[in-house]
Parts: sequence; structure tokens; C-alpha cells
Amino acid sequence: MAEGASGLPRLKQCLVRRAGQQEQHGVAASTLQELKIKACNLLAIDLDSQPVTLVLAGDGTIVDDDDYFLCLPQNTEFGVVAKNEKWTASSNTGEGTTWLEEEITNTNEVDGGGEKWQVLARQLKNDLSTIVLMSEEDLQ
Repeated sequence: MAEGASGLPRLKQCLVRRAGQQEQHGVAASTLQELKIKACNLLAIDLDSQPVTLVLAGDGTIVDDDDYFLCLPQNTEFGVVAKNEKWTASSNTGEGTTWLEEEITNTNEVDGGGEKWQVLARQLKNDLSTIVLMSEEDLQ
């Protein structure tokens, strides 16, 4: 578990919302399980609707591993999918793309369309944890 300078677990700030809803809520959690519990309480998901699955709201990627959760940036938006629910494109607000794609687009605009490797290198320099989200082609 990631710990801060005080030896206490570091809290990751996240945004959560339920499938089919646009209202988001801020939650801070140090583990994936803690995020699930807090999200269920906050979104009033009862025990009959559990277990829940957390997905990246932008693209529906299932987040079921603490290591992956911990490498995601602060304020990542999660969709909370209860039992018998599905996260679909219509569950997405349509307000844009995933945070990674936005970051690449914004970097390209600033660079004036620089080389792809330069964009990826700058991305890694800003946040090394983005390496887990890169494609095999990008890593080559």
C-alpha cells in the first residue's frame, strides 16, 4: 500500500458516478476496496445490488487491481456498476474522451503536432504511471 511521509496510507482523490447518471461525487480512498465501499455508501447502492465493479468512466476499462488503481492519476473518474448493470457508451456523459487521450491531444496542440515519441516522452516525464496505459506500439 502506498504510504505518505507520515507513514499513513496516501488517499487518492477520485470521482464516482453510477451507470446511467451524470452526477459525480468526490471520494478519497487508499485502496480499491475502500473506494468500492465509500462509493456504495455515497451512491446508496444497497447490498442486493452488490458486488459492484469499478470501471474507468471514459472507456469502461474494469479496474480490479490495487496496483492499477494506485497508478491512476488523482481525480480519475470511475463508473460504479452494480450487479446486473452494464457500463455502455450511453453510460458515458459524452463530455470527451479518457484523460490519457485528452492529455495527448493537449500536448499535440502545444507542440504543434510534434513527433509521437516526443509526446510520449513528455507524458512519461509528467507522470511515469501512464506507462501502464500505453500500447505495445507506443512502448516500442
